[in-house]
Amino acid sequence: MRIPASGGPPAKSDAGGPPLAGIRIERRERSYPLQPGEGDCVYDGAVVSAFSDRGLRPLTTYYYTIFASDQANPGGCGNVNASGYYMGPGSSASAFATMDYGLAERLYRLLPAVHQRYDAPLGPLEIAQLSAENAAAADAFESLPADLRSKGQLWRFFRASAASLDLMRSFAEGLPFLHDSALARPEFLPLLAQWLGWVPDTTMPVFSQRTEIHLAPPLFRTVGTVGNLRQIVNRYTGWIAQVAEFAQTIACSNQPPRLNVHAIA
Repeated sequence: MRIPASGGPPAKSDAGGPPLAGIRIERRERSYPLQPGEGDCVYDGAVVSAFSDRGLRPLTTYYYTIFASDQANPGGCGNVNASGYYMGPGSSASAFATMDYGLAERLYRLLPAVHQRYDAPLGPLEIAQLSAENAAAADAFESLPADLRSKGQLWRFFRASAASLDLMRSFAEGLPFLHDSALARPEFLPLLAQWLGWVPDTTMPVFSQRTEIHLAPPLFRTVGTVGNLRQIVNRYTGWIAQVAEFAQTIACSNQPPRLNVHAIA
């Protein structure tokens, strides 16, 4: 998985300050890290144009935040100083980790044995001849990973063509996650909310948006003005409110309130 890091989070250097000394990339599941230390640090060093993250759990969405720093961090990922990092609106990215289903090997083994027998890797003489005839093709061959250079040309073709099939199957296996508010990617959360007739606040953190969608059905099932007022105040202010009806609780304080059946429940 490659994460573009060029044009990352704005720091003081963008406003004419000192140049960036480095960046820090943190990874998390279900929501973006909002400050250093909230996620798993996967990189902390000099500014790079791209970063490759490996060893991820397949069929899982990971959320990354790139923090920029004007000061060098000699401790790397083991040293967290939140005051020395900066982030901006374009410093977050999410990616879905796909899975290798081995379709290239399976398709290759379905070929007749004669094709597999003559699909031999290039030897030193053949590589030298390729370099003399086509330097660009030789450079492309040398840039391949070692496990691909040791295979035949036909096997390399299947490896390249079947990669898209593995990608398609991975996305197909991840379709059920789109219906889960706890696992769906952020761009699908407004669609889930529309099914409930709910308008989410996309300016809130991702985990807060997930909580809103998850709690929307219980809120809609609430009967009565008092219960809905409590939920609305909690949503827009974050306060846990208690609503008392004036007529039953204050004006008639010497008499117990006569609650309705739904209020008692």
